[in-house]
Amino acid sequence: MTENGKRCILVVDDNQDIREGFVLLLELAGYDEVYSAACGEEALLTLASVRPDVLVTDRNMPRMSGEKLAEIAKRIAPEIKIIMITGHDIEAVRKAATAAGVDRILQKPVLIEDLETAIQEVLAPATA
Repeated sequence: MTENGKRCILVVDDNQDIREGFVLLLELAGYDEVYSAACGEEALLTLASVRPDVLVTDRNMPRMSGEKLAEIAKRIAPEIKIIMITGHDIEAVRKAATAAGVDRILQKPVLIEDLETAIQEVLAPATA
C-alpha cells in the first residue's frame, strides 16, 4: 500500500494493448501505483524492488505461465494477492491455479469493473 493508503497493483500480460489498457484504467480508477510487466520474468524483476498489494496476471504467456508466476510470487511475497485472467474455462484451471496460490480467477474478456471488484474482494479483510 502506498503512503496515502492507495493500493499498488502489478499487471502482467504479454499482450501490450491489454496490459496498457488495464494500467490506464486502473490509474483512472484511482490507483496511485500501477506497474506493468510483459512476462513472468519481468514481473519477478519488478517484485525484487516493489511489493504490490495485488498481482494481476494473464494465464497463458510465453516461457512462464500465470500459475508458475503466482507460485514464485507467493514465495517472494506471501502476502500478495493474485488475480489470474484466463481465456479457458475457469473450472478447468481452478485446481492448478489454486495450488499455485491464485486468489481469484477471471474469465476473458474482462471488464474493468469486474477487475476492480475482484481487486476489492481479494483485499477485503477476512471475516471470522
